[in-house]
Amino acid sequence: MAKKKNETSKKRQRRQKKNNNQVFYLLLGVLAIAVLVFVFWPKSSSISASSSRIAEDPFLGQKIVKVIITEYSDFGCPACRAWHNSGILDRIMDKYGDDIKFV
Repeated sequence: MAKKKNETSKKRQRRQKKNNNQVFYLLLGVLAIAVLVFVFWPKSSSISASSSRIAEDPFLGQKIVKVIITEYSDFGCPACRAWHNSGILDRIMDKYGDDIKFV
């Protein structure tokens, strides 16, 4: 009887160890997949605002200035539309005029 108990106890321990190993390898696999996704996920390409590129864009103000304000906006965006409708650009151009270029 004690021998049977000992055998079932050993079987239970082997099964538990096997389950622990399966969980470990599953977590290791998930971690490996996460690392691969992070490494190989396409990076967003950014366009640099080099001075040669800015020179080709339409602008307000003088061609050669000390300060260049480059605007990125979407006129479908309510906040961007509100900024333009509020007249901030006109106030900036009135105040600083020839000292800035607005691209």
